[in-house]
Amino acid sequence: MRLYERMAEPCVLLRRVEMDDGEGGTAVAYYDEASFAAAIAKDSSVDGERAEKRGEEVAWTVTGNRPLAYGDVVRRADGTLLRVVSAQVAAPTMASFAFRQCKAVSFDG
Repeated sequence: MRLYERMAEPCVLLRRVEMDDGEGGTAVAYYDEASFAAAIAKDSSVDGERAEKRGEEVAWTVTGNRPLAYGDVVRRADGTLLRVVSAQVAAPTMASFAFRQCKAVSFDG
C-alpha cells in the first residue's frame, strides 16, 4: 500500500442540482453521487497561512484516483465541504503509481 493510499480518507462527490424555488428563481441543492478515498492536505506554506489569517479561502490539495473537474464539490468524512478550483494533474503513464491531484478551497455550500 502506497503512502497516499494509507493517508486517504473517505469522501463523497456531491452532485449540484438546481430546481425552481417557487418564486421565479432557482434553489441549489447538493446530493451524494459517489464515494471515493482521497488524501487531503491543507496548504501550510507561508503564503497559505497568511492568506488564511487575512480571512481568504483555505487552500487544500486533493490526491486520489477519482477524476474530479473544476467546480466539483467534495464532502470529507468530518463533513467539511471542498470545491475544486483547478484542473487535475495525473501521474505520468510510466510511473508505478496512478493518482490524480487538484487544488480545492473550503466551501460553505
